[in-house]
Amino acid sequence: MEHEGIIIAVEHHTVCIEIKQSTACSACNARRICGAADMQTKIVETPLPSGDYRIGDTVRLVGTATMGLQAVVYAFVLPLLAICATLIAVLLCSGNEAMASIGALSVGAVYYLSLSLFKEKIKQKFIFTINT
Repeated sequence: MEHEGIIIAVEHHTVCIEIKQSTACSACNARRICGAADMQTKIVETPLPSGDYRIGDTVRLVGTATMGLQAVVYAFVLPLLAICATLIAVLLCSGNEAMASIGALSVGAVYYLSLSLFKEKIKQKFIFTINT
């Protein structure tokens, strides 16, 4: 997984890079599930590698295929499983479709809220490297 971007900020130990959607996204097989393909621009923070990087430099961000799969699992697979399991469990236990629906939607909301709360910890698993 590679994206070309422009350095917009260089801080003590991090570099902020702006990624713009490119035509390469239209040819990519993962474009339907990739967050970068859905946005016009995205800011990515990455650790500052050794070298002389300045604002305005064009760089290539590289991520592993494993990162892409993990992102899909966190964003789509786990919440789908949690929602379906809750829907089925509540429906089997209570027989009440309205309660099952509300429970399933609540689990989905709690899941995404949890992702939001643990964003900094999860962000540590998704670190891009810079290639010039």
